[in-house]
Amino acid sequence: MIEGILVRKTPFQDRHLIGDLILRNGKKQGVLFFGGMGGGKKVKPNNLEIGKLYSVSFKTPIKGDLIQTKEWTLKWSHEKIRYDYWRFVLLSLICEISSQTAIPQEDLLNDNDSQYAGLFNVLSNGIFYLENNKIPQHDYHFISFFVGKFMADFGVFPQIEHCADCENILIKYAPSFFDLEKSGFTCGSCPLPEGESLDSEHLRLTLGLSKNLPWKNFNSGMDKLKINSAQVKQLMNYLIYQLNIDNNNLKTLSSLY
Repeated sequence: MIEGILVRKTPFQDRHLIGDLILRNGKKQGVLFFGGMGGGKKVKPNNLEIGKLYSVSFKTPIKGDLIQTKEWTLKWSHEKIRYDYWRFVLLSLICEISSQTAIPQEDLLNDNDSQYAGLFNVLSNGIFYLENNKIPQHDYHFISFFVGKFMADFGVFPQIEHCADCENILIKYAPSFFDLEKSGFTCGSCPLPEGESLDSEHLRLTLGLSKNLPWKNFNSGMDKLKINSAQVKQLMNYLIYQLNIDNNNLKTLSSLY
């Protein structure tokens, strides 16, 4: 028996689904859900949706990378996200990010490794926040905050306190510029990053909050911070660059910007 959040699903043959679960240990497990499309003689409902938590019993011995289900049970479900377009876009994106970056589970029956468990915590907390809070359309604070926590867990958080060029302390609300190749922000006194002239100070401050602020206090300080789509595009480009993600696999990006 395993538990995990469904982050990807693909139809297989007529009535089955192949999905990815982010397990409680933060690793990714592929699952073949027999009858996952629903229907059939027993008119089985299809309750397999991304962002929901499932408990799965599976057949042994395990053959290949996919486990084959005996049965599954819905353990936790979001109910409001699916009725809100923008929140669903954000849910889809954080699930895609998690699916593309999680370490594959190699030995499901003999694995007590918990060093990657932070991914499950970051993802589940983000989904819980989306379920319980309204987010205005094209408001980018949530995704900036989530990606900040995600990067901190993965160890690819950019330098946000000192200029990536001169190493002077970056002054709050003074212009700063995101330099992807130097993995940090530069001050207004240093040469601009090549091809970059966008002041990303509010993004820098939001990332700073994400590093230490718990989700329950997420709205604190956000009223003064204005994040636009161009800044979020910088952030996503940085994440893609650092983790070598194929951005063609982040299909939700086209709905984000």
